[in-house]
Amino acid sequence: MRETKEKNQGENTPSVKLLRVFKKLMFENGKHTRSEIASWLGCSSVSVARFAREIEEVIGSNLETGTDVLNKRWYRMSPRDGGRLGMNYEEVRYLSVCRDLSESHVEREVTERMDGTVFDLAVKVTEENSLFDATRRRRLSFSGVGRLNYSERRGLIEKLLFAAENKNTVMVTRRVGRADKGADKGADKGADKGTVVTGPFAPGGLVGLTDGISAFGAELNADNTFKKWTHIPVHRADQVPLTDWMFAFEVPEPDPEVFGYALPEAKTYRVRFRAGETAEYVRERVWAEEQKIEDEKNGAFTLTVVTRDEAGIKAWMKSLGDDCRLLPEDGKRS
Repeated sequence: MRETKEKNQGENTPSVKLLRVFKKLMFENGKHTRSEIASWLGCSSVSVARFAREIEEVIGSNLETGTDVLNKRWYRMSPRDGGRLGMNYEEVRYLSVCRDLSESHVEREVTERMDGTVFDLAVKVTEENSLFDATRRRRLSFSGVGRLNYSERRGLIEKLLFAAENKNTVMVTRRVGRADKGADKGADKGADKGTVVTGPFAPGGLVGLTDGISAFGAELNADNTFKKWTHIPVHRADQVPLTDWMFAFEVPEPDPEVFGYALPEAKTYRVRFRAGETAEYVRERVWAEEQKIEDEKNGAFTLTVVTRDEAGIKAWMKSLGDDCRLLPEDGKRS
C-alpha cells in the first residue's frame, strides 16, 4: 500500500504533469482548453498556464493559443517551424512537385519509392490531419510526350560519373544523326554503320538542359592530349568503356545561368527574331543570366546572350527554323 501511494505521488509531480501535457498536445490533434487539461490532470488552471509557458519557451511558435467563442483559453501543437525534421509542409509539397517533374524520366519502381518517401515525410510534419494523401488527385502534372528515355542508360550514366570522379578517360561510341553523317572526319571507318568513335573523352560530369542530359568535358587527341571542350548527349551514346589513362587537368563546372554548356571563352551572340509564335516563345523564357531583349516596332526583337557554347546556340537556332538568324558581331543586319 505504501509503495502504491509513493508511486501515485511520483506521477503527480509538476515535472510529470508537464510531460503529460506536452505528450497530450503532441499526439492528440486539435485544440485543448485550459479547463479541460486542468480537469484531466487534477490541478488548477493556473498550473496549466504555467506548463504552457514552459512548453512555449522550448518550442516557440509551434505552440498555438487563443480563445473560443466562450472565451475559454485553448492550446494546440502546430509544427509550423518544421518540427523534428527541420521541414515544413511547403517543403514537402515542393518535394512532391519534384517527384511529378521527374516521373517521365525515371522508372516506375523509382517513382513508387519516391511516393512512399514523400508520404512518410508528410506524416511526420502533420499538423491537425495528414497533409499528404498518396491517393490525392493531382492538381499539377507534366506531360511526358517527346521525352528521352534514360532507363536503359543507367549503367552508362554511372560509368560516366565514376570516370568524372576518378578522372578516368573513356572511349565514347555514339550514334550520329543523318545531318551529322560525314561531318565527323575523325570517324573510325571500322565502326558499325550509323555510329562513330569520337576518340578519348575526359568527362567532368553530367548536365541537364532542355535538350536532355549530356556529358560535359574535353575531347582528347589520339595521344590523350587536350583538343577542345565539348559535350556528348547521353541518349546518343552507346558505349563508354573506361581506359587506363588518367587526365590531370580540371574540367570547368557547369554554370546554370549561362546559355548552353559552360565551356571556356564566353562570347556574346545577337539573334534576331521576326514577329510570330517563335518570337513569343523565346520572349517568355529566360535563356541566360546575361541576356538582353531589344524590341522593334513591328513585334520583332533581337536577343543578346553571353554563352561559351557556340555549337549549342547554333543548334538551338536551327531547331527554331527560319524565324531567327544570327547577326554579325558589328550588330548590322546582313
